[in-house]
Amino acid sequence: MNADPKNGTPKTPLYIKVGDLKVEFHSGCCILDIGFPNTISVEIGEIHFKNYYTYALSLKARRRGDSSEPASEAKWKTCLRNMRLMPHPHFETGSQDYFTISRKQLSYDLCNVTGLRFILRQPSPIWKEFKIEDIKFCKTSETKPVSLPSWLLKPPRPIDAEDREVKGAPPMETLSNHLQQMWGLGEQAATNSTQNALGRFDVDGSYEINLLSYT
Repeated sequence: MNADPKNGTPKTPLYIKVGDLKVEFHSGCCILDIGFPNTISVEIGEIHFKNYYTYALSLKARRRGDSSEPASEAKWKTCLRNMRLMPHPHFETGSQDYFTISRKQLSYDLCNVTGLRFILRQPSPIWKEFKIEDIKFCKTSETKPVSLPSWLLKPPRPIDAEDREVKGAPPMETLSNHLQQMWGLGEQAATNSTQNALGRFDVDGSYEINLLSYT
């Protein structure tokens, strides 16, 4: 059977030390092994992960059928060498970005995989811890087309002459003539307007006694 590659089991990262093991001095190299227990065949098309202050990584794989030796004794073969994750090891740029390793970047296809080995490097002494997180595997790197809603797939309906006319509205020519008449009346009213203030109770320059109120 073909197992789901997402079921990979990572082991505890191993930081390589130089000199006395009692001294906390790292070489800037870390090894992360991922196994696929209880599986017969694993095919990996893409590897997704999040970086955490790793400058560069290399990837090795152990595959079933590469030799006559048992799977546990098969040799590691490099399929990706020195993939840079940060532009500069001493700066934080790219230190926590997400990355994808596609099949095109590998020197051979990851079929019948029994184990993966990530070799992480960080030459800068500024970052005491470096690793990769949220590792996910996909069987294929082919992107599936996104299905569109059914209403977008239907061809547009041709517009008839009847649809162009708004129901309940007069013809466009009649409406245009009415608008022109209203515009003409507005222009005439603006021309004949006066700037003299109109009194509230003025009638031809005199007051109308019936309009006045008594207190």
